[in-house]
Amino acid sequence: MASSRKIRSFAEYDRIRKEREEQFPQQVESELEQLILKDLRPNFVDVKIGGNRLTLVKFKSIRDIFDVVFHGSNALHHQADQRRNEFRPKTEQTLVLTNFQENVQDLIRCGVYLAKSTQALPSDDQQSFYSRFVDQVQYLVSHRKYQELYEDAPNLSSCLRRFHYPQQQTDLDSFETVLTSLRKKNYLSPENVKTIYELLTKKPLLTVPPTPRASARLQTPAPVSVPLEENGTVQEKMEYLTAVFHLERDVAARYAGTILISNIDQFHNGLVAAVGSVDAQRIVQYNPDILLYTNNNLAGRYLRAITVVQERIRRNGDRIRLKEKYGPTQHPEKYASLDALLKLKEELMPTFSSEQAAAPLTPSIDISTIEIYKYQVLHRHESVMRRLDALIETGSVQVTQHEHWSGDDTTAGARSRNILKKMKCQISAVFQELGRERPELIINHGQYTLSMPDQQSRQLLRQIRDEAYKIQR
Repeated sequence: MASSRKIRSFAEYDRIRKEREEQFPQQVESELEQLILKDLRPNFVDVKIGGNRLTLVKFKSIRDIFDVVFHGSNALHHQADQRRNEFRPKTEQTLVLTNFQENVQDLIRCGVYLAKSTQALPSDDQQSFYSRFVDQVQYLVSHRKYQELYEDAPNLSSCLRRFHYPQQQTDLDSFETVLTSLRKKNYLSPENVKTIYELLTKKPLLTVPPTPRASARLQTPAPVSVPLEENGTVQEKMEYLTAVFHLERDVAARYAGTILISNIDQFHNGLVAAVGSVDAQRIVQYNPDILLYTNNNLAGRYLRAITVVQERIRRNGDRIRLKEKYGPTQHPEKYASLDALLKLKEELMPTFSSEQAAAPLTPSIDISTIEIYKYQVLHRHESVMRRLDALIETGSVQVTQHEHWSGDDTTAGARSRNILKKMKCQISAVFQELGRERPELIINHGQYTLSMPDQQSRQLLRQIRDEAYKIQR
């Protein structure tokens, strides 16, 4: 539960939030137990015999008696398990909102305490406050029930991608729209929304010292401007790593001096697209060294590999078992480095080599006759390459409802299902221009997927992709 005590620093807030996060699974189970007991309570009756209190089972039918006589307590356990599965989604949904509200309350307490001396947060603290608030909104919308916020606040996606707190009027208007949506849904109170907005927009009152008597000999030196470090100060990068990936500050300090915010933000967006925000945090926390991939081309290779692995798990008929055995939630170590991820990819695709060998050989092709610039699906852009790789390697690619063609760093280009339509159209056009039969490409609008079931067509597309990438080097 949220407390009313003062929270004097963001480090203290981070500690409280982390404790609440670690207690979440236990909270869910405890709440489920209470709901199950309440639900099953009408099946029992308490009686007092000779000073002893006994709990007896009330039978509603002959079938109930049969179950208890022949199956003992297993019948009641089975009923309890059924109730647990029924109650779990609603319970998790309720506790996610409760934790969000309590975390935001604590964050506001921290912000108000830090703003007391100047009646407003200094700019550095505004940055720290904003990044932590955005992290909590991201936590809320990671739950399926609360993704409806995207519909109510069209600017939510851009706000969640923005690390720096809004200063331009257009950005402030977008942020205010998000706050208004949270208030209308009763996820935040009007008082909380007002306080958050004021903490991020009010400027500190400067304490002006008495003006000293002018001296002919003394001149006030010109203020020295300290240039910001390129692509964010070390402090900003520290805040990003602690707020977005939930790294401890001493761990974040080891990487803040060697990374660029733009690179690490793009890497984070790719991870979230592949495995979700919670597992993205879990992977980086397990091995923060993968952040250094952003300083070279390993980040692109890693994101393409993790996309293929997740597509393979998702498309498998036994995906629940595969997710438990190979998913990042249970096994972050399998995703903790590019080498480990490539090993997992091979483990999940043991038949790929034999299938490739058994497939009819596709004659070499000459793509010099087509104008590559016209076909964006073949461009060497990170998001585009990742989707095309997934389609070729697994036969299917999936996009999200709010995904854009060029990734999370822009809102330009096709969006959502239109990405799949664009891929289908351009791949078909490339095949036709090369004098090949148009491949079978199937869009599942409900699941946001594009499938290419014919293996030989995928082999040809692989060759086209490889040749196109050579030209663009």
